Amino acid sequence: MGLPGRRCAQPAHRLSNVVSIAAGTGSLALLGDGTVVGWGGAGQPAGCPNVVSIGMGELFGMALQNNGTMVIWGDDTLDRQNIREVASIP
Repeated sequence: MGLPGRRCAQPAHRLSNVVSIAAGTGSLALLGDGTVVGWGGAGQPAGCPNVVSIGMGELFGMALQNNGTMVIWGDDTLDRQNIREVASIP
């Protein structure tokens, strides 16, 4: 699958208990325990527990935690997110 001549990034191990996925230039999987696994593109957030929803943009990822905090991480070279590093927005 995928585009001819292109290889798809894959997680380092098989995932189980996946409740949601998001894809862009990378991929994210939200697991049933509220953790996020990422590969390719933006990678995965460090120390981001209790996630209820995920999203993926162009080289950045987003996670909504159960307390309403939005966590955004990844590449912001085009200044689309107007942030310079991982940010939590309460």
